[in-house]
Amino acid sequence: MCPYVYEAAVSPHLASRIEGNPIQMDVIKSCFEALCHDYDYIVIEGSGGIVCPLRFDGQEIWLEDVVSEIKSGCVIVSSSGLGAINSVTLTVEYMRARKIPIRGVIFNRFHPGDVMEEDNVRMCERRTGIKRLACIQEGDKELDIDVETLKRLFSV
Repeated sequence: MCPYVYEAAVSPHLASRIEGNPIQMDVIKSCFEALCHDYDYIVIEGSGGIVCPLRFDGQEIWLEDVVSEIKSGCVIVSSSGLGAINSVTLTVEYMRARKIPIRGVIFNRFHPGDVMEEDNVRMCERRTGIKRLACIQEGDKELDIDVETLKRLFSV
C-alpha cells in the first residue's frame, strides 16, 4: 500500500535523494488506482503538510501535486497547541488558493479544559469557516465522528 518507505527521518525529497529511490508520480498514481479497485474508502497520510517536497532533484513533486493528480480532498490535522491558529489558517488559505478541497480539520494532542487549546479550536473555526471534525486526546484509539460525517469526507 505504501510504494515508498525511507529509513531517514527527514523530508521525503531528501530521504529519496539520500537513499537513491526517488518518488515517481506514475508509481503513486498507479498504486492509488489499484487500491481504488479493492477498497471503498482510502485514506492517504501526507507527510510534512501540503507544501512538503516529495521530490526535488531536477524533477519537482510536492504533496499538493499528488493531491491534485489523484483529485483528492484533504483533512487538515493540526496540533491544538501554540501556533495552531496561524498554522491552520495559512494551510487553509494556501489550499483554497490552489482549489484543493478541504473536508475539515482534526486537532491533535487536545487537552479538554485547556483554555488556550479550546480557544485555538474556536479561533480556527472562526477564521477559516471550517468546522472541526474532531479533537483527539493522547491515547485516543477512535475518532469521535459519526458515520454520516465520515461518509461525507469521502464524497467527491
